Amino acid sequence: MPPQKFVLNAAPICFPDRTRLRVGVLPYDEETLRRLRAELAGRVLLKRDSKNGRILAVALTSDIDAPGTATEIDPADNPGLVASLASEAVLRHMRNNQGYTILNSRPLRVLAKKLGNLYPPEAPPWLEKRIVLTFETRVVARSGRAPGPMLLCDARVRNVIGEPCSRLLEFGVPLIGRYVAVRQADYDSRIEDRLRIVGRVVAVEGGLLRLDDHADGYPVVHAREAFLETKRENMAACVQALLGSRASRLLRDVDAIEAEQRRGDNRAALMKASLGWIRRQNIELAPGVLLQLGPVAERSRGDWFPRIENLSKPTLVFNPSGVHTDTWSQRGIDTHGPYDQRDFTPKRLRIAVICQAQHRGETSEFVARFLEGMPDARRPGRDGMPDMVPHGRGFIRRFGLTDARVETFVASGTGADAYASACRQALEAAVEGGFEWDFAFVQISADFRLLPGSRNPYFVTKAILLKRGIQVQEVTLDTIRMKSFPLACAMSNISLAVYAKIGGVPWLLRSQPNTDHELVIGLGSHTVKAGRFGAGERTVGITTVFTSEGRYLLEDRTAAVPFDQYATELQRSLKRTITRVREEDAWRSSDAVRLVFHVFKPFKGREAEAIERTVADLGLDRVSFAFIHVVDDHPYVLFDEGNSGVRSGDSWKGIYAPVRGTVAELNDEEALLTLTGAKELKLAGQGIPAPLLLRLHRKSSFRDLRYLTRQAYDFACHSWRMFDPSPLPITILYSDLIAQMLTGLRDTAEWDPDAMWSPTGRTRWFL
Repeated sequence: MPPQKFVLNAAPICFPDRTRLRVGVLPYDEETLRRLRAELAGRVLLKRDSKNGRILAVALTSDIDAPGTATEIDPADNPGLVASLASEAVLRHMRNNQGYTILNSRPLRVLAKKLGNLYPPEAPPWLEKRIVLTFETRVVARSGRAPGPMLLCDARVRNVIGEPCSRLLEFGVPLIGRYVAVRQADYDSRIEDRLRIVGRVVAVEGGLLRLDDHADGYPVVHAREAFLETKRENMAACVQALLGSRASRLLRDVDAIEAEQRRGDNRAALMKASLGWIRRQNIELAPGVLLQLGPVAERSRGDWFPRIENLSKPTLVFNPSGVHTDTWSQRGIDTHGPYDQRDFTPKRLRIAVICQAQHRGETSEFVARFLEGMPDARRPGRDGMPDMVPHGRGFIRRFGLTDARVETFVASGTGADAYASACRQALEAAVEGGFEWDFAFVQISADFRLLPGSRNPYFVTKAILLKRGIQVQEVTLDTIRMKSFPLACAMSNISLAVYAKIGGVPWLLRSQPNTDHELVIGLGSHTVKAGRFGAGERTVGITTVFTSEGRYLLEDRTAAVPFDQYATELQRSLKRTITRVREEDAWRSSDAVRLVFHVFKPFKGREAEAIERTVADLGLDRVSFAFIHVVDDHPYVLFDEGNSGVRSGDSWKGIYAPVRGTVAELNDEEALLTLTGAKELKLAGQGIPAPLLLRLHRKSSFRDLRYLTRQAYDFACHSWRMFDPSPLPITILYSDLIAQMLTGLRDTAEWDPDAMWSPTGRTRWFL
């Protein structure tokens, strides 16, 4: 491995000693803060000081006084205020002195001027892909120093459709079924008007667009006032309408240009140039106080930089005694067999196959190869390594089973009703034969995924079978028709998911000696509403529970309730969950218990308090908590300039991407964890992947961030959905998969939500 050379997309904001800031102080009131921000935008910065219950106001020009009681403060003691002033100062300078187009203020998004439209000249000028520079400030508690403000910079690509829908109709762009927006002014006049989505077009009536799934007050909108949502497929529809047969080539060219912009070396160069440009400007934070920007954070400088650690792969255990271990899951399974192979039952499986009549032959061949293996599908090993044979042993031998009896039931058509009829035939056959199906293969078409749940054959089939305790594994025609080696890879991953679904334990994490009972709990949520603007929005909390060695215990869900009732329902769900585990594992009230929560949304204080109340009600005396917010949308980018990438065909992928398992510890409460490195990227055009930000909540009583980061990484190496590395810890991934399944299942007439309260709810049915 070449030497690592880490760079963070951040530069410290500095100021000379004895600098003083003149501020006005007002008592905090939400309405007052909102009103003053609207009235004084661009002239006075107003910042809430929640710790002291007040509003701090700083005049940005010398011709105005800040409201409130005047005083002077040391900026070093107020890094949050300095961070806000820096963001405002950069906005003001770029808008007033440089003429940049400002797209947003929080975070600051600026349209790059030197980098023009990525579309080539043959595209219409109103269709644009533009580089947008994003500037955000963060207060980072740097090790050995007081918390200090940092300015972060990154670049993204923004789509623009500059003509209204009235013109698009003239060009022949299809609008039916697509969402449209109207322009809406920002309260800050320096900010460009933003697009607000108002509904989906169902009809064009003269100059009017009739909408469904629409915002209040927008059953119709004038086509001249509406703009097409700038999604990728809508951009492509515009190009195809205008250029016809030339569209495919142009879209490929644009994709290649955009991929170049995403490359890690290009993003790093643009970030450094942008922060360097700001450093050279004469920008005032406030009258008489200059913005001084330090150098970009680089590990090699010897200045402050996050502590870096490269985590090793966790040890996976393949038998209860812990003798059989490996760090590579697929190799471990093929060498040792699954963790529970001695105890797993049944060894003889009953498998139902549901497929379309016209695809019965190729589906049957797929199932046979899945069960028996594809020993001839191999790729030569490199550098003295053995050949790669993804599915040589087949499902039966890989997991220590005896055999399988397969029966096929054909759907007479491609609709949901035809699939439902085939399912009922399978159920009748089981009743008549006096047996139960262990799982069902369902052949589907890829375009089924575009259908709503009520018309989707896969979800209808899953609803019918799952509520009767039969696990379901779909396989698309595209997968069935893959070439030999890719097919073997796909079968290998499917075999792992199927074994886990039917109750098998492929492997566990090696657990370290620990005196505490420890549960790792994923808290996700699923929003129930019709469309984007549907009424009756409800939130369903999803709880997944694991032991410290990664054994999946159960899944629980709250009732569907309005969001303001979610904390109460969460408390009830957790009480059920922890009580069940406590009783099964015979916890005593005096035992030490540690509960680690992984949450994929900002964790509110009321949720932490609900959890604390739940545990107090259970009578557990020695409980510690860790609340980890797993953040995927944040401003940090970590580069490794020593990594030149991995060859991918004729190009290189993952240039400047840190390797999987890289940790950058920002402070005692935040760490960046890389779960997608160059090797894990599928395509070169994906650029440099973002790390996850792990944020430890202030109410956590267990605060060993290094331990918790290592644990999150281990859980990202422990997915039973596929052998490939997971981009998320399974605490979060499994909750997401459950939410996706519930979204499709809830609209099918056959679905019974109460089925999840049966033993089926404790299986990995969602994999």
